[in-house]
Amino acid sequence: EYKRMGQMQMDVMAIALACDRTRVASLQWGNGAGGPIFNWDGMTNQYNHHKLSHGNTRDDNSGSAITDYLDRLFAIDTWHAQQFAYLLGKLDGYGEGAGSLLDNSVTVWVNELSQGRAHDFRDLPFVIAGGAGYFKQGEYVKVTSQSNTLNSADASHNKLLAMFLNACGARQADGSPYTTFGPYGTPGEFAQLKR
Repeated sequence: EYKRMGQMQMDVMAIALACDRTRVASLQWGNGAGGPIFNWDGMTNQYNHHKLSHGNTRDDNSGSAITDYLDRLFAIDTWHAQQFAYLLGKLDGYGEGAGSLLDNSVTVWVNELSQGRAHDFRDLPFVIAGGAGYFKQGEYVKVTSQSNTLNSADASHNKLLAMFLNACGARQADGSPYTTFGPYGTPGEFAQLKR
């Protein structure tokens, strides 16, 4: 079953991190072009996540409208939030120094798109837990100006990825912190997110 396999993967991730067998792990619950038909934990869908994200019974939008697709997507997002909470609980269960593995980690939950129907990636929320003493915690921080134009200087994904590297103690060959993650985007970090 999808949920059981995912939770077993999270169990292995937490154990591997706790035993220092790895310092980086990722879990992808599926891809945006398909995904399962969510029919568990109270969800009763006929269509996979991709069709629901478009609000249509066909992947190419040539089918019928799914009138309650937003409610169904909300239920799926809630389910994913519960799975993220499961992972956080596992990480928090391992003591490490004066805190827990979660306290000393940067754990991130993010979707592929902010709005699936339009394939929009602007104003994409990231949920950051733990923070490794590097990120602010317990607050919503808006780093984008909400412009309707694609402006890489507005809220560059590159800045957040560089922050993840720095929060985990990674350094460039010369010992300096990272200011970029790849060749695209504006260098730097988001001061609004930094502790």
